[in-house]
Formats: sequence, structure tokens, C-alpha cells
Amino acid sequence: MKNCISIIIPTKNGGELFRESLEMIYSQNIALQLEVIVIDSGSTDQTLQVCADYPVKLIRIAASSFNHSATRNLAISAAQGELCVLTVQDAVAVDRKWLGKLVAPLQNNKRVAGVFGQQVSRAEASPLSRCCKQLWYQEWKNDWDQESEQLPVASDGWKELSGEQKRRYARFDNVNSCIRKSVWKDIPFPDVSYAEDTAWAMGVLSAGFSVYWQPNAKVFHSHERSLAYEFKRSYVDTKTLSATFGESFQLISHHRARLVITWFAQEAERFQESSTRELAKKERSVWAIAEADDLWQQMNLAHDESIEEEKDVEWFRSCFYRCLLGPTWFRKVCRTILNKGIFFQRAPNVNSSGKSLFVLELQGRHRFFLNQLLRIYFAHNNQNANSVRLIRFGAAAMVGGSLLGQYMSSVDFPAKIDGGSSHLEDIQGRSMSATEGKGFWQAVDEWSRQQYNQESDALLYLDQLLTDGV
Repeated sequence: MKNCISIIIPTKNGGELFRESLEMIYSQNIALQLEVIVIDSGSTDQTLQVCADYPVKLIRIAASSFNHSATRNLAISAAQGELCVLTVQDAVAVDRKWLGKLVAPLQNNKRVAGVFGQQVSRAEASPLSRCCKQLWYQEWKNDWDQESEQLPVASDGWKELSGEQKRRYARFDNVNSCIRKSVWKDIPFPDVSYAEDTAWAMGVLSAGFSVYWQPNAKVFHSHERSLAYEFKRSYVDTKTLSATFGESFQLISHHRARLVITWFAQEAERFQESSTRELAKKERSVWAIAEADDLWQQMNLAHDESIEEEKDVEWFRSCFYRCLLGPTWFRKVCRTILNKGIFFQRAPNVNSSGKSLFVLELQGRHRFFLNQLLRIYFAHNNQNANSVRLIRFGAAAMVGGSLLGQYMSSVDFPAKIDGGSSHLEDIQGRSMSATEGKGFWQAVDEWSRQQYNQESDALLYLDQLLTDGV
């Protein structure tokens, strides 16, 4: 239907933000007819009651059947509109012109298959959340705040692009997007477990269509997650995108995966000592991460409160971190070296030299990522040393998960181990019971201490732990 816009929202326990989202959707200044389709996968809170308060079309599916691609495809197939807006239950339009701005490029240019808009951090968002969101746009393109059209890319042209170029061209975001249903009928969201929006963008660009970036169509959307979730989300993000873009990396060993966990435990110990000096020095273990995770979340909740600290000490810390940022050319050289895994590639054997080089790569990646975040943080003239510590530890979680995801993306996980499926089912059952918080870190601790007869067993179990619940 040409004069109808279908807005599709997957839900599960949406809470009050879902009500705010619907309220802003039905308040949009747009002349076209609106059809809101909510596809719910087992909500047990007030989400279904909220749906009853608005004229939405409700589709209910089992929680076990939710899939980022299949669920959205099912909802789009039921949509009447030619323009299908895709968003999420906790994204709230910034103003009443959001929808009109989002769909305009599709109305004005038949070559455009999809449009995606900007996510804006909420006022109460933590420093890490704010900086990461800003970095996501700034690393994409220098003029990210200007609307632009990504032109088609020939199918064979993708082979000539680097991984970084593919990520730039195929940028798309179903938190705040709109697609043309007539294009979707030929190119639905592919059957992937994650990053269906990026995979779809590659498909439509290869088919001769374009995608459009509309930064003026804004929604409030940000999360305050635990370190466990940040670690896992970074793992899944990097692993999925590396596989999607066909990037190849040297296989990681069980030993080196353990080194990542050990390194993160060291960062947890450092974080606790710098934040609560009265704590006694603890044995370096995964349990140190669990304790630091709790402390990190508590501090994030109070990140906007002032801390009593001598001005000269805070000034010194600020200057110290500013000096570590370095010039732009230096940061680019570091990123090139680290992204190619030069240190890792030179030390394929498990020995003291290989261990040192691998940990050096971890530390280098952490320092580079932290410097990027701090450059954004200090650009807003903030001088809160407490926030710097929060950003540092959060960045460590994201770097550790990302490095594991990058190298695990090349692992060919078998459907069965040792000729049977019972061991795999046991691994899945154990990982399913530990998705968050201390339960997750306890499972990681057990994994780290356990001895495995085969590398495939160890890596498969770790992959299950890091992908469950994301």
C-alpha cells in the first residue's frame, strides 16, 4: 500500500520505554497512514498490556523461535506498507519529525533500498556508552553528521575491498531504519543469527541499489549493560562481522584464549585497587572480574556525582591521559599494525615469547581503543578522573571480547564432537544456565581451570558461553 508506512517492533519485556516509544510513534507529524506491527517473543511484563492500549497489530511467537532475521522477515511479510520502518522496543524518537525525515530519501529516490538514522545517547547514559556511540560514527566517516548515499557495489567488487572498506560501505542499522518492501521481496534479510542489517546491506548494494544515511532522523537509544554483557556483545559483534566480510585470521588456541581472560583479570584487579584502595590485594583470578563487574555497575549508576579529590591530582591525571592520546598519524599507524595481528602472527607456538607478544597485542589494542574514547571524552571538557577509570575498565572488556571474536571467527566449530552429540548438548546446557553477572564469570572461571583433551572441545564451550543470551 503506497500511502501506508508499516513500523515493525520486535519486543520482549519492553518495560516503560516501550510505551514511550509507541507514544512518540503515534505523535509523528506525517500525513501517511501508520501501521504498527509488534512481534512479541514471550513477554511476561506489561508489554502486552501496553500493546492493548494502542491500535497495534500484534504477532506472538515463542521465545525459542526468535531470530533477528527470521522474526523481522515474518513481520515484514505481514506488513501492508511499501515502506517498512524497523526499530526496537527501547528506541524513542527524539522529535515528531523523525519519521518524515527517515522515509524522505526512499520517497525521493527509487534507487534507495533502505535508509538508516542516528542513535543518540540518553541524558543518563554512562561516559563509556556516550563515547562508544560517538566513536562508532566518527570512525565510520569524517563527515558522519551529513546525510549521504552509499552507491551500489558490483558483486565482484566486494572481493577487491579490504575488511575496513566493506564495513564502511555496508553500514546499516535496524535500530532506526526503513526499507522498501518491494526490494525486500527479492532480497529478504538473510538467514544469519546476528548482524542481519549489515548482511542485507551487502546484498542490496550488490544488486544495484543504494543505502542512505540520514543523521537527522534521530532516536534516543543507549544501554547500561554489565561488563559480562559488554564482553560477550563485543565477542559476537566482531566474530559475526569478521565472518560476514570474509576476513581470515590465524586460529586462536585454548592457551591464548586463557591469556585473554588472565589479562582481563589483571585489569579487574587494577580497577578495584584504584577505585577502592581499602580492598586487600586479591589472587588474580576470574573471580576478581566478577567483583569488579559489580563495582563497575555501581559506580556507573553514580557517574554524574562529583568526587571529592584534590584538584592538582585530578589535573595531573587529566594531563597524563591527554598526553597518551598522541597525534592522529601515530594512532593510525598503531591501528594498522594491531588490526593485522602482526604480533600474533609472528608467534604461532605456545612459548614464553609467544605469550609476551600476544599479551603485548592485547595491551596495545586496549591502549589504542582507550585513547580513542578519551579523545572524545576530553573533547567535552570533562575532568572527572573517576569516569576515566570507568572508561578504561569498560574498554578492556570490549577489547578482550573483540580480540577473541576476531580470531574465533576462523574456527570451524563442528556440529558433533568425538563422533557424538551428547558432549555438545552438555556444553550447551551448561552455558545456557550462565548468561549474566556472576553466573557468567563463574562459568568462565570453570572453563579456564578445566583441562580439555581436544582444542575443539575447549573452544566450542567458550563460544557457547560467549554467544548465549546476546
